[in-house]
Amino acid sequence: MTSWIRRGPRSVTTSRDELDVVFQTNKGGFCTQFNRYFYHTYYARRIGKGLYVKQAPNIMGDDYPLLQTVFADISGVQFVADKPAGSPQQDLKMFDLLSRTPRDTLRLAAREVLRWNPAVETQIRSMLGAMGIPDKFDIGVQIRTGSAKPISVERYLRAVDTFVATAPPGRKVRVFVASDSAAAMKEIESRTKSAPYEVYSIAGGTYNAAEFAAKPFDDKFNDAMVFFTDLYLLQRCPMLVCTLSSNVGKFLLLTADSARHFKSLDLQDLVPL
Repeated sequence: MTSWIRRGPRSVTTSRDELDVVFQTNKGGFCTQFNRYFYHTYYARRIGKGLYVKQAPNIMGDDYPLLQTVFADISGVQFVADKPAGSPQQDLKMFDLLSRTPRDTLRLAAREVLRWNPAVETQIRSMLGAMGIPDKFDIGVQIRTGSAKPISVERYLRAVDTFVATAPPGRKVRVFVASDSAAAMKEIESRTKSAPYEVYSIAGGTYNAAEFAAKPFDDKFNDAMVFFTDLYLLQRCPMLVCTLSSNVGKFLLLTADSARHFKSLDLQDLVPL
């Protein structure tokens, strides 16, 4: 179950004269780091520069090659052992450019940058087969409870009902749900027992970044893989319900394969922060 994480770093030494755009991860949640990696990659490409990435420390550990492990190789990125000094104006210029870029343009670029490493995708599909969970659903729901203004489970379910109402008569709709809260998942289970659709989730798949970060290193592998599987399934849903104030919601908007209908229950615009 841990073969996906055994990939060595490809660090290189750079001089100040070679410096272009720089990015360093921190110990924030997975999707926070994934989104920021994309933002920096997109910015570097738009201004015709290379990107230098120091990918540790991160939520997995102090020297773990997170981005190289999770995502496929792309051109124009060099992973370095020591972060070079960057321009103090870099982030301001980057976010200004991102804010002026059409959403569809960002989505097209993100789907190329944030492609799963084939080894990770193989592991995901193996897990789904072992659990007997389908790899495609009609509606995906990502419930976030850890915000300053949490949104009730009832509101998520009302959004699901709106989507279900558009399904052809007699069709059994399949809904996949993920959350950062075990309590929210229990409420979903209770409220949907007689619903006109089938609800699926991964047992134990309630990823909470703060709780995850506090776990010992050896306990993180399976939980990370379950979370990546949640993301993988949500990406493949043609209808998504989530929140764009969440970095998970931002990641899904940027990378969803076929989300023809995307419903955010709070922010309506992608704010790349």
